[in-house]
Amino acid sequence: MATQAIGLPYPVPLSSCFINKGKGRTKSPRYRAYEEEAGKMLNAQGARPMKPPYHVTITLCAPDKRKRDADNLFKCLFDTLVKNGIIEDDNNQCIHSGSWAWTEEGEPCTVHITSI
Repeated sequence: MATQAIGLPYPVPLSSCFINKGKGRTKSPRYRAYEEEAGKMLNAQGARPMKPPYHVTITLCAPDKRKRDADNLFKCLFDTLVKNGIIEDDNNQCIHSGSWAWTEEGEPCTVHITSI
């Protein structure tokens, strides 16, 4: 089993990821900025592609004391990992299991990916 831990910026909530444009929607400037920053961090950490299936553990440290829904952060996070080639896909054939937790201090977002 191969495992790697990756530190990333705090993900953009789903409600802020897209904007309506014409008959469709496009990525928001905030989402694009996240993808760019996260991509640089992945490169700097030497993040490598993982073979599916995976178990993913996510640790989040909120930037403030407001109530937050972790599930609203996963779209941005997983799609960024796919875009950067770290995981093949975020579907049920690739991610078999996962968990998440909040922490009071530390990295904004830490992702542990284990090939199972």
